[in-house]
Amino acid sequence: MLEVAKKPFEITEQSLRAHAFSGRLLRDYPVWLESLLQVKMAAARANFAASLLSEKEEQAIKMACQSLQLPEYRDLFQSDVYQGGGGIAVHTNINEAIQAYSQEVGESLEIKTQINLSQSTSDVLATASSMALLQLVCQLSAVLKEVETTLLAKALECEGIRTMARTCLRDALPAPLSKLFEGYALVARRQQEQLEGHRQLLEEVNLGGTVIGSGEGAPLTYQALVIPFLSEATGLALKKRESLFDAAQNADRIGNLSATLSQAATSWIKISKDLRLMASGPLTGLNEITLPEAIPGSSFFSGKINPTLPETVIQASFLVLGNHRVVQAAQEHGELFLNVFETCAALKTYESLEALTGALSKLNVHCLKALTINSQTCENWVSIWENNQNA
Repeated sequence: MLEVAKKPFEITEQSLRAHAFSGRLLRDYPVWLESLLQVKMAAARANFAASLLSEKEEQAIKMACQSLQLPEYRDLFQSDVYQGGGGIAVHTNINEAIQAYSQEVGESLEIKTQINLSQSTSDVLATASSMALLQLVCQLSAVLKEVETTLLAKALECEGIRTMARTCLRDALPAPLSKLFEGYALVARRQQEQLEGHRQLLEEVNLGGTVIGSGEGAPLTYQALVIPFLSEATGLALKKRESLFDAAQNADRIGNLSATLSQAATSWIKISKDLRLMASGPLTGLNEITLPEAIPGSSFFSGKINPTLPETVIQASFLVLGNHRVVQAAQEHGELFLNVFETCAALKTYESLEALTGALSKLNVHCLKALTINSQTCENWVSIWENNQNA
């Protein structure tokens, strides 16, 4: 490992002393960090194509960005991500890391005139945020597809089994148990469809718009090439936003994605509560299903199995609901030509995507696939109801 990994960066250290408070560091967001470095590589290539950098300078930036994505350099990225100035501290941390790495391999680069040429914190961070959210949306969609498949299989497993439908937690009518699991599967399917619309919007980025969308400070050749270069390098179908001024001013696309995640979280709270209720007992509750033991149960009540995975999803969903309020605040506090709080909104949405993806994946693998249907108990509830009706 190069010695650069052991060196503090002057401005980053200054920013940490003056601003750091959250304990959430740039290194904690690896998908975003990788996206930021990919943006810097594409910018260097576009600057070279515009004859603003030499081939040697472009290659030095490219080498640095590629190497800095490796895990052993993760600790270089210590900037607190929740800072004022529209994320300047984060962008500075990236620029200083590229400069330090380049110096160590024998190339002296200036941040302002070479590493950050034709770029602004505004368009760099917004573009990297869209790229990171795009990838995380795809990951959540994939998990939701797996959950849907599991729930549909569970519905088939329940074919022919009746239980009591309950409304207001009171006995209603006998109904197929399969319809509960089928309904849960359709929730997961609808969420995938909603995320697909957000995915398409996230493919539209504003790199080249510099600070407020005017492109001031970036030559036309650079503006024309930087997004195609970035798309080619990442394999993402990126394209230019219709209005770069709009992109700088308004964070509603992130807000809408966060709202979708908030709605999804609300649905998974309901479904998780249903699982807890159906698994209640076993002697004095519904006991219609048995959830697998993810961890040892209560040390006080011998043999008691707690519904820890549904409760994990519920708590992850609480975080998503809280994050959405932060996103709303960040969206509404943007002013005039630039929303300096957009990065805050993007990172809270990033955290929500991670929370839902992780919790639902665990629920699927360690709970939904392994839960068992207590068919005899379900039919007993129906028999009790029918006997009472006939009495």
